[in-house]
Amino acid sequence: MANAYSSLCDDFFVDMFVNTELDLPVQSDTVLAFFERIQKQYPSMASFNRRESSEFCLEEDRRSGQYRWVSLEVDRVGSGIVNPSDFGEVYSQDRFVLGLIPYMLDLSSSKAIDFSPSIVVALSDDSRTQARISVESKTSIYDPDKIPQALDEAISLSFTVRQYPYGAGRFDVLKSFENQCHLAEELMADRIVGNLVRPLINVIAQKRLI
Repeated sequence: MANAYSSLCDDFFVDMFVNTELDLPVQSDTVLAFFERIQKQYPSMASFNRRESSEFCLEEDRRSGQYRWVSLEVDRVGSGIVNPSDFGEVYSQDRFVLGLIPYMLDLSSSKAIDFSPSIVVALSDDSRTQARISVESKTSIYDPDKIPQALDEAISLSFTVRQYPYGAGRFDVLKSFENQCHLAEELMADRIVGNLVRPLINVIAQKRLI
């Protein structure tokens, strides 16, 4: 369950991004139609805005601490939920957005050749200490013809702990380093190995037996 992570961090994000090599349409009619279809599916997503980076975003009210969001940038579409109750509701939203992209954003001639999930969680009240977990295959997105032959290649699981200094005052580098090392070791032993590493090993082992 996703809410099991609430004991480890203040906020838990599950995000999906679809990147494209071609610019996505930015015409007002297309953009509004895309987000209106999403809002029809999720009526509580009522906050729509355009940011300075030419990013359009539709999201729920953030004040509850748990909210959905969908964004449309120049070269990627994003979808996610902050502090979801379970992974199922996140995946359901992501599938819905993926289903809209081909015919509403004119990407019907595209196909997915890489999926690299990444999660960032806050480990402190001020969100300056964070952990990032990502899984990535070794297949190059520029050589999709090799995908069938690359099924036995390694999968990279990355786990990173990082801490951002405050704007003012002295930043104790050694203290930060020791704290990050402690957090990394603790989370690796208690969470990462059992919940991510071993399941990946088991799946890979089963595939090799087929």
